[in-house]
Amino acid sequence: MNTLKRIFCMTMVVFTLMSVFACSGSDGKEVFDYNLDDGRNSFKIDFEGQSMLILTGWDEEWKPEAGFTAMGDHLIARYKEIESKYNCKIDIFEGSDGFETFILTNVAASTDRIPDMVDCHASEIYGIYKMNMLFAYDDINTIDINDEKWGNKNFIRYGYFDGKQYGTFPYDWEFIPAILGVCMFDSTVLRQAGITKTPHEMLEDGTWTWQNFEPLLDLATYEDGDIKVTGLGYEDVTRISQTALFSNGCQIVEEIDGKNRFALTDSKAYETFDWLKGLKDRKLIYQTGYGDFNQHKMLFFVGESFNFTHMTQWHIDADTPVYKHDGYGFAPFPCGPNGEYGIGGSYITQGRRLNWLLKMGQMEKDDLGTLMNILFEPLDGTNRKAWIDFLESSVFYYREDDKNAFLSMVENVKYDWSSPLESAYSSITAAFSKIMNGSESAASALGAVEDKVNAQLDK
Repeated sequence: MNTLKRIFCMTMVVFTLMSVFACSGSDGKEVFDYNLDDGRNSFKIDFEGQSMLILTGWDEEWKPEAGFTAMGDHLIARYKEIESKYNCKIDIFEGSDGFETFILTNVAASTDRIPDMVDCHASEIYGIYKMNMLFAYDDINTIDINDEKWGNKNFIRYGYFDGKQYGTFPYDWEFIPAILGVCMFDSTVLRQAGITKTPHEMLEDGTWTWQNFEPLLDLATYEDGDIKVTGLGYEDVTRISQTALFSNGCQIVEEIDGKNRFALTDSKAYETFDWLKGLKDRKLIYQTGYGDFNQHKMLFFVGESFNFTHMTQWHIDADTPVYKHDGYGFAPFPCGPNGEYGIGGSYITQGRRLNWLLKMGQMEKDDLGTLMNILFEPLDGTNRKAWIDFLESSVFYYREDDKNAFLSMVENVKYDWSSPLESAYSSITAAFSKIMNGSESAASALGAVEDKVNAQLDK
C-alpha cells in the first residue's frame, strides 16, 4: 500500500472514522494508455488481472441464478466476457454493516474489501460523498456523463451534488426505475362505485384534474356490508403531500436570483394543502398501507411503482400474483390548477438506488470508467432500455396505457431534495404532518422552516 493510503487510514483511525478530507484514490498502478474510441473489441484494453469490487445490498440481482431470467443469463455472460476478453474479474459482495460503516471500517483497517463501486441508496452514501471519497462521473475522462445509459437526468437527479453527477443508474438493463407518487387504481372497484371512465380515459379527454377527481372520491367512498372503500388511500403524509404539491406545479427548492431557495412558501403550496386537508376532513382519503390496496379496501392508491416492478427471484412468488389481476393499473396523479397537465406528481427520493464510484477502491479512476462503460453497455440479446421491454412483457400484463403512463412519469419525475437538505428535510416533513393534522396552517408551518432550509442550501 502506498504512502497516501497509509496516511489516509491512520487519519481515519485517529478521528474515529469521521475525518473529512480529499483523497486521490491512486494506488500506484500504471494508468492504461487507451481511449474510448478503441471500442469494446479493441485488443488494447487489458486490465492485467485486476478485480472490480461491487458492494451491494441486492446481490440476488447482481449475481442471478442461471436460467431464472433472460437478463440474468445475459449478465452472467457479460461477467464471463469481461474476465476472458479484458482480463478483469467482477467481484460482487454484500457488506455486513451499513454501507457507510462498512466502507469506513475497511478503509481504516486497510483491508482488500474496499469497493470500487457501491450500489445503494443516496441516503446511505451521502456521508461518504461529504468526506470527498466519491468520484464524480463528470471528472472521469473515460465516461461521457451525457450518455443516457447512465440514466435520464431527471431520474438520476438525486445523485447530483454541488454541480456534478456522483450516482448513475444502469438505464439499459432490466432494472426498472422505481418512483413514488403514482396513482394506482382498480377498475373493478371503479365500476362497482358507478364510475364508468377509467383514469386513462379521463387523462385522454382532458378531464384528469383535481376538480374532476374530487367527485370520483365522493362516489368511491362507501360501505357495503363488511366492505369499506376509501376514495384515496395513501401510505404516509409526506408521500401524499409531495405528490399533490408536484402535481400542482410546486417544487421543494427553486433557483431564485442564482441561489437555491425553499419554494413552498407560496400560494400554490397553500392551495395544495387546503385541498388535501379538505379531502381528509371529509374522510375521502385515508392513511393506510399497501396491503389494504391488495385487499380491495380502497379505490385509489398513491405509492411506489416498485410494487409493480420489483420482481426478483427471492420474492416473486409472494409479490407477483396480485398484480396479474387485469383490473389493476396506474396513471399520473390528477393535475392541480397550477400544474402541467398529464405530468402528475411522480418523484424520486434518497431511498432510491444508484451506482457510486469510490476513490479509495483498487482501480484507477479512468480505468474504472472504461470498465464501467463495458459493464453497463446494453446486454447482448437486449435492446437499449431493456427495462422497457421487461416492463411490457413481465409487469404490465394487459394494457399499453399503463406502460405509457409509467414511461411518461419516469421522464418527468421530480426531486424531493431529501439528501442535501439533511435534517432540514425532516423539518419540512414535520410541517406537512402539522398541516394535515390541523395543528397549524400551511402558511405558518411552512414559513417556520424556511430559514432552516435556506441555511442548509447555503452550505
